[in-house]
Amino acid sequence: MTNKPALDDKIVEILSSIQSALSATGDYASKQLPDIATQYIAYNRVSLTLGYVICITLIISAVVFGYKNRESIDFDENWPNFGPTLLYIVLCVLPAFISFLWTLSNFNNLIMVWFAPKLYLVYEIKNLLAN
Repeated sequence: MTNKPALDDKIVEILSSIQSALSATGDYASKQLPDIATQYIAYNRVSLTLGYVICITLIISAVVFGYKNRESIDFDENWPNFGPTLLYIVLCVLPAFISFLWTLSNFNNLIMVWFAPKLYLVYEIKNLLAN
């Protein structure tokens, strides 16, 4: 279990050391830091949004495939038509379930990167320090 005040103090210490290093390296480096942060935010916006689009597409395609093939999917106790049922489970249910779990686990990051990018940067710095 991490000690939250110590972690917060470490974040402040690192941010102040970055600021002192920037003032020591000169004007050029301090002008580049906002650009780097902006590019990092833009990259995470694109990657998280693309991940969500792919996951939502997988979930919707699983529902559509299941609806269109509902006659061939047989879930009774004998499973006489096991081939299409297994195909449906492997190709639709499993990727849709994994996609659903991914969307749930990354929802907070997606909201933060779009609506609170400064908070997202601080959160990422905190995660880097925790590791």
